[in-house]
Parts: sequence; C-alpha cells; structure tokens
Amino acid sequence: MGNCIIYLVRHGESEYNRDNIVSGQVDPALTEKGKKQAAAAKDKLAHISFDIAYSSDLERAVDTGEIIYGKPIPQENMWEILRERSYGEYDGLPGHHLEKLYEDNYAEIAALSKDERWRFKHVPEMESNHEIATRFISALHEIAEANDGKTVLVAAHGGIIRTTLIDLGYATEEELPSRSLENASYAELIYKDGEFEIGTTSGVNKR
Repeated sequence: MGNCIIYLVRHGESEYNRDNIVSGQVDPALTEKGKKQAAAAKDKLAHISFDIAYSSDLERAVDTGEIIYGKPIPQENMWEILRERSYGEYDGLPGHHLEKLYEDNYAEIAALSKDERWRFKHVPEMESNHEIATRFISALHEIAEANDGKTVLVAAHGGIIRTTLIDLGYATEEELPSRSLENASYAELIYKDGEFEIGTTSGVNKR
C-alpha cells in the first residue's frame, strides 16, 4: 500500500475576511484578491499532480479548490463535514462581537485544564475545538482510506485547518494562534499506517 498525500488548502480572501465579518458557515464569495491568492497557491503547487480534489461546500473553498485543481470539483465530493466551524448566532456578525465574547470568557477559560479548554464552548451552538477537529480529522481519514497511493487536494478553511494541525501535534495553541494561517496557505499531510504526519507547509505562521 502506498501513502496518501493530502494538501489542506485554506481558501483565498473572502468578502467577509476583507470586511472583518465572522464567516463561519455562511457563504461569502472570494474577492479579486482572494482569486489571485488562489492562483498564486496553484503556482506554488505546480509541481504536484493531484489525482482528486475535495472541498467544503462553501463557495470560497470551492472556488479556491477549483482554481488550484484546474477543473471543477465533483459536486458529490463537497462535504458539509469539511466546512468551517459553526459560530452559531455569531455567524455573519461584525468581528468585534466575537472578539468581545472571547474577551468576556477569557478569565473562565484561563482557569480550565488544557483538555477542558479544548472542549470549551463559548456559547452552546458554537462548535468547540474538539468538535471541529474530530469531524474534520474523521473526514480526512475517510478521504485517505479511499485514495491509497494518491495525492489529494482538500480545500477548506483557516480555523478548522489550524485546529486540526494542533490536534495532530504540529503545534500548540500558543504556537499557532488564531489567524496564524494566511489566505491560500497550505499544509501537507502524509497518511501512513492509519496515522497522519505533517509535511511541508506554506503560509502557516508557527511561532
């Protein structure tokens, strides 16, 4: 059996990234800058021959994936499970609302253990780090098992990719803080014997 290689790519700049609005599972389009960022990522990955591509079903990820892949991504491969974190009632609100929520919860979170912080939910309908890492890594295992020996593109989102990299042991939360993944950044995952190893990265700003 050969290794499956997965390239996780964050989408290019969206209209909500530009305007500091919480994107989550709402569906803003790429900006022109975002399209150029995706094209630049395609150039960086030009030496990679992708056998297949998957994407979150949100437009900003689909469009980024298709720019890099060079052709449409089959609709049946767009999984809701690859979506960004749900921020619940904060999805679609100006970013300062979410920032205030984090500030208000800071003292409570600081008093928790590492595992408790990982599972902490700022509000009941918002997904925790544990929840998004679990669903995303489960999807990646399924993709890897279905594509033995192949090289796969997965177009997704900064928050969920960051949390996955932390969960896989690439960095701590402190080493990879929020917003440490640039638009159109990527990370290579090597799947072998049921486990993922982190390979090359680009635009992933680890402290």
